[in-house]
Amino acid sequence: MNDDARTDIVVRMALVGEASSSALLVWSELLHRDIAICRASENYLADISPQRFFYDVLIIAGNDTKRIKRLLRYYAPALALKPKIALARTSSPSERAALLRAGFDDVFDTRMPMPEAQARMRALVERYGLARLGHGASVERVASNDQERHFAQAPSGRERAVFELLLAAKGSAVPARSLARALGREEPLKPATIKVIVSALRKKLREGADIRSDRQSGYALSLPTEN
Repeated sequence: MNDDARTDIVVRMALVGEASSSALLVWSELLHRDIAICRASENYLADISPQRFFYDVLIIAGNDTKRIKRLLRYYAPALALKPKIALARTSSPSERAALLRAGFDDVFDTRMPMPEAQARMRALVERYGLARLGHGASVERVASNDQERHFAQAPSGRERAVFELLLAAKGSAVPARSLARALGREEPLKPATIKVIVSALRKKLREGADIRSDRQSGYALSLPTEN
């Protein structure tokens, strides 16, 4: 498959853990020229929400099958309409079967011939695209509109990112360092930057919603009880 045939697919990859990440990065760059990469924190927070960024395919890469499955479970409702691929440096038949049972659409490892991997990824995109034409787009709009009702003012991109990460925690506190790692691109954001983002976000929430902060535990989102 030539480069021109690949550029219309937008791919986002979440790295889980550090082991052999360089090998996975090299392989993924061959798989797709313009892949956007983020790292999942130790609390399984990652910059992969479909409401925040447009992309066609999500790849979760790492060498720990259990951690890869946990990250997918964490974001499963939000990713229902996205093709999901697990990527490992190597994988056994039993590991691939476990990842498929966990909800991944396909499992790649770095031993797979590149043309085969590219063809399988494109087939997934086309299959999900047909489903989206039927009902997927409306489901994504509903999810986005459900979040908008919590805002009195439109949040910035980073503010929305923090909101979605706190929302995913379901009221539990998220450490500032986890937010910093999830939102940072090359390096984690500074704690002072997270504090500024949270402060600005707090002011844009509707009455009844709030973000509690604690120096030890981090930040927790509190939403009004639905009638």
